[in-house]
Amino acid sequence: MCGGNCNNCNKKCGEAQPCGCPIKLDSFQCVRHDGEDLSCIDFKKGQTLEQFAKAVNKSICDLANMAQGPQGEQGEKGDKGDRGCRGPQGLTGPQGLTGPEGPIGETGPQGPAGTTVNVLGEDDIIVTPTVVSGVPTFTVSRPKEFFYQEAVEVVNIATNPVPATWDFGPATVYENLEYTNTTSTAKNYIVRVSFDTFTVDQNNRVSIENVVDGAIIKTVSGTDTVEYWHKSDIDLSGYIFDGPNSGDIVVRISTPPDVLLTENAIPVEFRFSNAVYNANASFFKPVTLQPGEKVSLKFRTKDALSPAWVRKAQIIVEER
Repeated sequence: MCGGNCNNCNKKCGEAQPCGCPIKLDSFQCVRHDGEDLSCIDFKKGQTLEQFAKAVNKSICDLANMAQGPQGEQGEKGDKGDRGCRGPQGLTGPQGLTGPEGPIGETGPQGPAGTTVNVLGEDDIIVTPTVVSGVPTFTVSRPKEFFYQEAVEVVNIATNPVPATWDFGPATVYENLEYTNTTSTAKNYIVRVSFDTFTVDQNNRVSIENVVDGAIIKTVSGTDTVEYWHKSDIDLSGYIFDGPNSGDIVVRISTPPDVLLTENAIPVEFRFSNAVYNANASFFKPVTLQPGEKVSLKFRTKDALSPAWVRKAQIIVEER
């Protein structure tokens, strides 16, 4: 015969329950594991069925957290306050089997999808952000430097204070034919230059001359070094000869003077008249520039008396 009543159903583990009383959660807490330890879920021999459920729930949460997805959603109400899992889809803790409702699970931490990434370019580095197949992609590039400058003005280099010294010439417009490495690293360049010279003689001169040297100059701490130079040289002279040899020149200033007279007794001379000659010099040179070093096109001539006309010039500096 059954004895007692159901008012005493919630007895401690091991005590008999009255007939007809339902099995309460106390029995769930009283059932204990009598086998080997389950190390994969950190469940040991002697622990209750209730502790087994908690160990399984913790293992599920740990697996979800390894994915580190977007911010997890709030966990559902768990058994006696168990926290919800975080993960790719904000996994939640299982609903408690019995007992009073536990507190709401905490919000999972923010995953990589919400991480802010700063990619910065230094000096002339360019960073271009794009999205490729849904994945943020950053293209890092550094375009090669390219410099071009030209100057057009007719000047006589011989009027420089020191004509035989490399200089931009008396016209300030040619001072623009200069490039400076403004970056923080050494770079290799190809430097190409050209300049046009000319001479015009309308004064019945016995010679036509125009001498201009142009050079690719590298400047380091104010000191110029010639990397490559080229001469544009026009030099024509005319004489009257009275014999087959190179020295048989008719010279009026000789003693006695060599004079060739017309039938009217007027001295005969050879002269150029209305002559125009143009010349172009073009050349290049590989140059390495450290930070702050310069490369330029400069000119010189042999002396202050010889004509040295420049019409125009240009420079290209291209990074290799």
